[in-house]
Amino acid sequence: TVQSEFNLAFTLAHELAHSIDPCELLTDNIHIPIYDDLIECFGSFIENISAECSSKGKLSEVFSDWMATSVVAELLQKAASRYRPSELKNAVFNSVRDLCRDEGSDLTQSSSDLSSAHPNAAFRVNRIYAQHPGIRKILGCGESNEGSPQCFWNKL
Repeated sequence: TVQSEFNLAFTLAHELAHSIDPCELLTDNIHIPIYDDLIECFGSFIENISAECSSKGKLSEVFSDWMATSVVAELLQKAASRYRPSELKNAVFNSVRDLCRDEGSDLTQSSSDLSSAHPNAAFRVNRIYAQHPGIRKILGCGESNEGSPQCFWNKL
């Protein structure tokens, strides 16, 4: 189901990131202090790490999406010279387009449904992927986080 080289990179990076995510390390009683700030940045709390890593928690998936986004943003920036601007923007969209199809819903849904293992597509794409400075730069969204979902998805 790979949509592009960048979609493949996102998927592989996401899955590989699970091997070093805070929840995976917790199962082996490994604590990496530098992750504490990162965990709080994701809206989780280190004091409640067990709950964040439970079947109802989202920390593992948010971490893996964040890592995958960082990898893909770097790859897109390195490949930028090979593409016309419109092709590069399509590559940005296609790298995560399968997230929308997998959920079977559009990106206008609320991100309040936290019952599945993954956050919903709207959260994953608009609040993790589209917030990355490298992705925003490629799309010409500017540095401000204000309005980034509109900046991202209005260009589809």
